[in-house]
Amino acid sequence: MTRVGILGAGPLGMAVASRLLGTAYEVGIATRHPAAATAEQIAPYLPGVAALSRAEAYESDIVVLAIPLRRLRAVPADRLAGRVVVDVMNHLPLTDGPLPGFDAGDRTTSEVVQEYLVGARVVRTLNHIGARELSTDSRAAGEEGRRALAVAGDDPRARRMVAELVDTMGFDPVDAGPLANSRAFAPGSVIFHGRWTAEGLREALSLATSGAGAESN
Repeated sequence: MTRVGILGAGPLGMAVASRLLGTAYEVGIATRHPAAATAEQIAPYLPGVAALSRAEAYESDIVVLAIPLRRLRAVPADRLAGRVVVDVMNHLPLTDGPLPGFDAGDRTTSEVVQEYLVGARVVRTLNHIGARELSTDSRAAGEEGRRALAVAGDDPRARRMVAELVDTMGFDPVDAGPLANSRAFAPGSVIFHGRWTAEGLREALSLATSGAGAESN
């Protein structure tokens, strides 16, 4: 059984855990607080989801970073080496304020995250859907109008692994290629603010990344 450790018990982290509850994934949530305190926080909303210590979460097969981007460097990079890390964090300057290293704009935020998490295999997805929509918009595989989510990462195997996770959650994963292409679905983009089927998302990604060295696998 693939273990998914979610760092952060905010709305999105809780929604991801809810979508994975009862699936083939073993899911748990960790916060900045001891596991016992996390258990008290999540038990009324997510019975059956394990409360983890941060150390336990770091040992998961897939680690979901559902924390504010400004807290990234509180995560010990060495503990995530070799792990598949799902980056759902968005940089919203109007609410976050300036974030050194993320404001230059020459690289995507996920590329900066990957640089910090040396040895991890960072995959960008789930950042362009709201927490409530993770429940209301999920559909069974093959259902007409199923919503699609882009999946970007520099490691093709990690992308495929996370694509399976997205599919299990009730969405069509669309391979967006390397992390550099995640700019196409960053905050402020057409993709970020829309709902897309797989066909529509592929077309939108192609338009957004054309001429930018996009790759597909």
